[in-house]
Amino acid sequence: MTGIDALSLSTTRLSTPAAEDTQLVQSCLQGDSQGFRTLFQRHRQSAFQVAMGVLRHREDALDACQDGFLKAFRSLGKYDTRRPFSPWLLRIVRNSAIDLLRRRQRRSEERLGTHAKEQPDPQFTGNPEEKMRGMELSQRLRWALDGLNPEQREVFLLREGQSLTYEEIAHVLGVAKGTVMSRLFYARRKLRLMLEDWL
Repeated sequence: MTGIDALSLSTTRLSTPAAEDTQLVQSCLQGDSQGFRTLFQRHRQSAFQVAMGVLRHREDALDACQDGFLKAFRSLGKYDTRRPFSPWLLRIVRNSAIDLLRRRQRRSEERLGTHAKEQPDPQFTGNPEEKMRGMELSQRLRWALDGLNPEQREVFLLREGQSLTYEEIAHVLGVAKGTVMSRLFYARRKLRLMLEDWL
């Protein structure tokens, strides 16, 4: 799983047609290791963002991401090829993130409270004012997302960051579609209230 530590925090989602994913899974099951490498490249950013939504710490999210991909690789024989691959994978990654969070909390409650917040990477080229505004926007968005409860934040990131459907999000989180819609509604409303003065 080399290269996972090189993930960026960009919310860009690569196109991953379900049919191609299914073909790659089938080639993996026939012993083609390159197939899983391709799946990893396609879904690593989505998986990272899901893990970040749970853990809110980059290094922990990378650990959970790697663990989730390993579990998915070992469980490929259980994957139902009639269903989309991405929600199946993201649910495994999310569960790995939750497991990691519980383990870390058991070891040391203080440790989670002392994690340094990740400094935003300036992604804007141009004059210093533009860079400063981009950094300010990035910090403000992180602050607003931190203001959501974990359930709302997860749903928001899966919908807006990954463009998953309500049905796919419901599958990833193991909840009803109506629950997804309700959490997303309240998340959007709270974010609007928190950001309206800045916007």
